[in-house]
Amino acid sequence: MRRASKRVFQIRNEDGHTLTTQEDVVNEFVSFYQRLLGGDRRREFIDLRYLRPWARHVLTQEESQELVQSVTREEIKDAFFDIAEDKAPGPDGYSSGFYKAAWPVIGEEMIKAIMEFFTTGRLLKQVNTTILALIPKVRAPSTVSDFRPISCCNVLYKVITKIIVQRLRLVLDKLISPSQNAFVPGRSIGDNILLAQELFAGYNRQGLPMRCALKVDLRKAYDTVEWDFLSAVLQMFGFPGTFIGWVEECVTTPMFSVCINGNPHGFFKGSRGLRQGDPMSPFLFVLIMEVLQLMLLQLIDQNDSPSIGGARSLDFSNFALQMTSSSSVKRMWIRFGFLDTGWPSSPNCPGYMPIHKRVSLFSPVQHRMSGNNYLQHYISRRVTFPSGTLDFLFSLAVINFGL
Repeated sequence: MRRASKRVFQIRNEDGHTLTTQEDVVNEFVSFYQRLLGGDRRREFIDLRYLRPWARHVLTQEESQELVQSVTREEIKDAFFDIAEDKAPGPDGYSSGFYKAAWPVIGEEMIKAIMEFFTTGRLLKQVNTTILALIPKVRAPSTVSDFRPISCCNVLYKVITKIIVQRLRLVLDKLISPSQNAFVPGRSIGDNILLAQELFAGYNRQGLPMRCALKVDLRKAYDTVEWDFLSAVLQMFGFPGTFIGWVEECVTTPMFSVCINGNPHGFFKGSRGLRQGDPMSPFLFVLIMEVLQLMLLQLIDQNDSPSIGGARSLDFSNFALQMTSSSSVKRMWIRFGFLDTGWPSSPNCPGYMPIHKRVSLFSPVQHRMSGNNYLQHYISRRVTFPSGTLDFLFSLAVINFGL
């Protein structure tokens, strides 16, 4: 019954027509992701080095050399054994548990394969094949866009990108502005939540100077990243050519299939985007979002636009909060085609609801924890669920109660 409830029997296409046959449903999903991720790659020369004067840090020669030093056998083995055994396998069907159990037999060959990549900079097509697992975003999804595509990559590919990530983490804190806290080692996204709460306290009081806040939600943020732009970002921060080559080989050579009702369908080459499920994607996206911060700083210093004078930014995982004080807010609405709807009235904005209504936000969690299904779970699962949601509950409390 549970498996049947996850099957997709019908879907509504872009024209509003409901597709009910299995063939039509499969074609709709495959064609959607072919348009989103595939097609002809748009090549464009992009030079972002003009933003370097506003960059927090550009890599030194010593830091660059550290990024491309020889990969050791210990690094490779640690990366294999660091992948949880319950992670979904890639198209080859092998989870990390298989590699760990068979390490005495296959370990040497795996080490040679990984070292060959970091020596030649080339990746076998079979290693970089990916299955897109579709996770519903809403309770009753009706269109393809109601699903979130999670990339199930092969373990061998994950090991390569985990080694790249370990090196990238060494310099990320130096490169990323303090306003960006997601996925940066030593920082917590909760700090931005607290800061946003303080900034919004009394934001709409009468008698204060005019100010403006923009919450920019990036639709399909990972899926729409242009690869040439990513390369330009890495060059701007001074990453060495060898390191950029490793990243480009991993990012620009995937082949995709879409998993629908338990079976893979289609097989097409990607032409843009970062994969959700790739260990490297969050860290690359943080670097990309830093460009927005640098462009804001450039505009402020050059005073090109009076509408954004004094603007400040708080960057989260996939959206940015821009704040500015301006005497020409109305001009800003006209210039960008925005509608002035007054003080925010959505659950995503802090401090907008009366206290007695904010309590209702916790009702789904309370209902789930009090149900018979939850109580009948094994003790380990009963412990895992609350511990996994503590950070979320704290953030929710900060946003809605101002703790």
